[in-house]
Amino acid sequence: MKILFIEDKTEAIQGIVDFIEEKNEWEYKNCTFGDAAGNLTMYDPDLVVMDWMYDAESTDEGDPIFNAIYERDFVPIIVFSAIASTISDAVTHIAENNPMIEIIPKGDEQVVINKIEQWEPYILAVKESKRELNKSLLASARAMAYFFNIRNTDVNVVKYMLTKRIQNSFSHVEEEFTPPAWIEYEYPPMNEKLMAADIIRKNDGDDSQVAKAAKYYVILTPSCDMARAKLDTYILVAKCENAGSLYKTTAETPDRDNVKRDVKKYINTGYNYAKVPLPELPQKIPYMTVNLKSIERLQLSQIALDEKEADGKDYYRVASLSSPFRENVVWAHMINSCRPGMPDRDVDAWVDSIVE
Repeated sequence: MKILFIEDKTEAIQGIVDFIEEKNEWEYKNCTFGDAAGNLTMYDPDLVVMDWMYDAESTDEGDPIFNAIYERDFVPIIVFSAIASTISDAVTHIAENNPMIEIIPKGDEQVVINKIEQWEPYILAVKESKRELNKSLLASARAMAYFFNIRNTDVNVVKYMLTKRIQNSFSHVEEEFTPPAWIEYEYPPMNEKLMAADIIRKNDGDDSQVAKAAKYYVILTPSCDMARAKLDTYILVAKCENAGSLYKTTAETPDRDNVKRDVKKYINTGYNYAKVPLPELPQKIPYMTVNLKSIERLQLSQIALDEKEADGKDYYRVASLSSPFRENVVWAHMINSCRPGMPDRDVDAWVDSIVE
C-alpha cells in the first residue's frame, strides 16, 4: 500500500513514518503543498494523509488539493491538521458523508495509524479492482479493431460495446467465494431515474435506520415508462411484509427441517407464487417478503431519489436491485398478474395417471 503525505513539517508525522517503516507491506512518500499536484499523478498513492494550511494571504491551500484528489481519481484521505476545526463546511460535509475520508486534529499520531490499519483491507480491495478494471479495459480496447472494419459505425456504438465487454468481464463467479445475500442490492442507487424493483420507504418521520417491513414498497412499473413519465404520473408498487409470510404451513407442529428446505427452495427460485423474498441490507432494509397481490398506486412526484432529498415527499428510494434480481421480481410479477384464471375441475383421476 502506497501512502502519500502532504506535509511541510516532517516532524509532525514522524511517529506515523516510523510505524510505516516497520511494516514491509507499506511504503510512503512525503511532499510539500507546492509539489502535491505532481506527486498525486506520478506517485499514484492508495491513501493520502494531508495537512491543512493557509498561506501568507490567509488563502486556504488545502481546499484545492483535497478537491483535486476527490474529484479526479478518488483516493481515501486523512486530513491531519492542527486547524481541523477551521476547514470549510463543504469539505466537512464530504467527510461526514464518506466513510473513507477522515478529519483528525493533530496531536495523537496513533489515531491516524489506527485509522490506516482499519482501512487497509478496503484500500487493497479497491486497488485490486482498479488493476482488474485496467486489464479489462485494455483487453476490450484491443477489440476495437473489429469496429473499424464496419462502415459508418457510430462512436456511441463502440462505447456501448466496450462498456458491455468490461461489465461482462467482471460478472464471473469468484471461485471458493460465496458472497452474502445482500449483494443483490445496489446501494447507494446509481441510476438518476427510478427503476423497476427499486426499494422505496415511507417517509413518515420514523428516524430508525431500519423500519418495519410494512413501510417498504417495491416498484413494479417498467423502468422505461418511468424514465419518460411526467411527475403527475401514478406508478404501481407492491407492499412488503414480514419475512415469515413467504411460506404457509397447515401443520400444528411443522417439521422445521422441511420448512427450511422449502424456504430455501423459494429463495433460490426467487419467488413462491405471489411472494418474493428479499434479504436484509444491513442498517437499511430488514429481511422481508414482497406481496405481489398487495398493490398500490403512488404518484411519481412524491418519491424522492434519495433520503437526503425526501423533505416534502411521501416516500424515498432506499436501494435498487441489480441484475438478475431485478428481472426476477419483474418475472414473478408477470407470472402472478398475467396468468389466466383456471376454473375448478375434478383432477383426481388426472393426478393418479401421473403418480402411478
